[in-house]
Amino acid sequence: MAHAIVSFLLDQLKSIPQDQVKEKWRLVTGLEQEVETLTKNLRAIQAVLEDAEQRQMKLDKAVTCQKNCLSRWSTPSLVGKENKRRMEDEEPQSRSCKCLKKK
Repeated sequence: MAHAIVSFLLDQLKSIPQDQVKEKWRLVTGLEQEVETLTKNLRAIQAVLEDAEQRQMKLDKAVTCQKNCLSRWSTPSLVGKENKRRMEDEEPQSRSCKCLKKK
């Protein structure tokens, strides 16, 4: 009977380190998968942010161009009669805006 108890206890002691090793292995492999998933998500976020930045730059250029157009078109109404006549005599294309032309 004592032999059976000692054998049982030895088996239990052997299984404790194996269980701990198995658990740690599960944690490590689970961590690897989590890091991989996180990396994929961060790369996707980075791509979206880069795209948004490019779109913002295009939008900023368009806004600047349109502000310049408005400035050119409103200038004749703000200048004296002499300059206004001179500007009206200019060809309309010289006051046209590149950003409003169809591509």
